[in-house]
Amino acid sequence: MAHQTSMPDTEPVISASPYLDKVFFGHWHLGLTQATVTGAMLTAFAIGDDFPVCGHFKIDRSL
Repeated sequence: MAHQTSMPDTEPVISASPYLDKVFFGHWHLGLTQATVTGAMLTAFAIGDDFPVCGHFKIDRSL
C-alpha cells in the first residue's frame, strides 16, 4: 500500500476550504468504508446545513 498523508492528530479532514468557495475536502485512510458518512457531511457543507460532528474534522481545527 502506498504512503497516505494525514494530519498530525491522525483524524480525517472533512471540511470546506477556508480560502476557496465551493471547494471541499473529504479524505481519510478509510475513505471507501466511510464514504457514505463523508458524503453526507460534504453535502451538509455544500448546502449550508450543519452536520453534528463537522467541527471536529475541519481543516482549520486547532492541532
